[in-house]
Amino acid sequence: MSSGANGSGIAPAQADAADGPHRPRLSHLAGYGLLRSFVEGLYGLRGVMLAGVLGAELFGLWSLVRIAQQYLTVAALGIPRGLEVEISAASGRKDAAEREVLAFGRSAVAYLIAVFGALSLVAAAGALLAPGARMQLVLGGLAVGLLAERLWFYVATFMRARGLLWRFAWYELAHATLHLLLAVGLGSAFGLWGAFAGLLFAHLVGVALASRHVPLRPAWSGDHLGPLVRIGIPVSVSILLHTALVSVDRLMVGVFAGAEALGYYAFAVAVSGLGIVVGHVIRTVLFPEVFDLARRAGADASSDYLDQALLPFAWVFPPVFCLAALALGPAIELILPSYAAAAPAARIFIFIGVVQGFAMVASLGVVASGRQHLMPRLTGWAFIANLLLSVGVLRLGFGLETLAATALFCRTAYAIALVLAARGGTGWRQGRRIALRLGMPVALCAALALLLGHAFPDPDPGEAALALGMYVLGIAPLTPGVLRAMRQARRLGRASA
Repeated sequence: MSSGANGSGIAPAQADAADGPHRPRLSHLAGYGLLRSFVEGLYGLRGVMLAGVLGAELFGLWSLVRIAQQYLTVAALGIPRGLEVEISAASGRKDAAEREVLAFGRSAVAYLIAVFGALSLVAAAGALLAPGARMQLVLGGLAVGLLAERLWFYVATFMRARGLLWRFAWYELAHATLHLLLAVGLGSAFGLWGAFAGLLFAHLVGVALASRHVPLRPAWSGDHLGPLVRIGIPVSVSILLHTALVSVDRLMVGVFAGAEALGYYAFAVAVSGLGIVVGHVIRTVLFPEVFDLARRAGADASSDYLDQALLPFAWVFPPVFCLAALALGPAIELILPSYAAAAPAARIFIFIGVVQGFAMVASLGVVASGRQHLMPRLTGWAFIANLLLSVGVLRLGFGLETLAATALFCRTAYAIALVLAARGGTGWRQGRRIALRLGMPVALCAALALLLGHAFPDPDPGEAALALGMYVLGIAPLTPGVLRAMRQARRLGRASA
């Protein structure tokens, strides 16, 4: 489906035929995963370096701005998710009209500019009128980056849905590099305002780089916005609740312990990015096939396909991340000793990243099966549980490590609930089997990381060797499941070839 011939200004997709929207090969997953993991590493490095440059208190305010931006995504009404469905489905039909794809994109741009432009102006006015310096920083940060970030995510959604996966990956690499250089560089020179300015410039340059592949000229069309909103509104409510779920513990730290403690906890949260990116990579590669399969063969077929993709994710990565968690404490002590107090919570957040990653993948099955109306309810219950546990932990003075452990429990339960919801009616025995298959590897590896982390907090070479031996013994019960998961991954790769 070429667009270059019709004068649309969008580069043709044939050059990315290897990234076509259907039947992703395992080699695509591995190759894109490697590059995407490096990109996420740059984002994580940005967070770590900003924490060192800004200090715990200002980094806590940076975290508040990022949380507020996540909450405000609800104003998008889930339009990006609607774009994924409509553009992926259109790309799978030989008779799909290019002008329809472009009209969906231009309508989405018109909505985003109108709504998030207005929100940015409101935030700017609030920053000018705010009485305190902290509130000025938070509102000013929202005003500077809100619209530009939404446009960047629109670009990402459109290009991935068109199948321009590899081409977008290089733009994403440039975007992440600019984030690191500009946010940290300007942040070190001008403080938090400089970091916000770096964020803005990186988003604008990223959008400009990808502009020839994506329709950016706004054109309001109710006929095209309607389908996007109908798909997206149930998902947007769930996104709002999910934002609350993944941020409520940080907000409670800010309320009960202050901005500096929030800075330490936000540093621990930044570690979860590695696990999240694995889920993001799998989701990005799989979602065109999942939506197309659901329309062609039904919800059960797409759910089976996702189960096959989740099994390797749930069994192979927790042992790998357990080893990373053991190395985390000494690494923080060496690189940023002022954040050493965050190391125990950071070990747990590595596994929270894994759980959030397969929740991200599982949500595909819920939307593809047409059961997205269940997502707000499931997310709401998980949010309430996390809120109550977070308040209880902080009021009782149990500390950030226990708070992170409660977050891991709530998000694991939420991810399993999504997998079950995607399958519809599931009997008790099958539901218990799915819950154990997804939850046991994470639970075992997280417990092992906590135990060994406390037993060897600052190991010398001899203690490190002993800890490694105990790690090998600890993960031994998972070996049969890991081998089965790897065989499943190979079968999935052959079936997708």
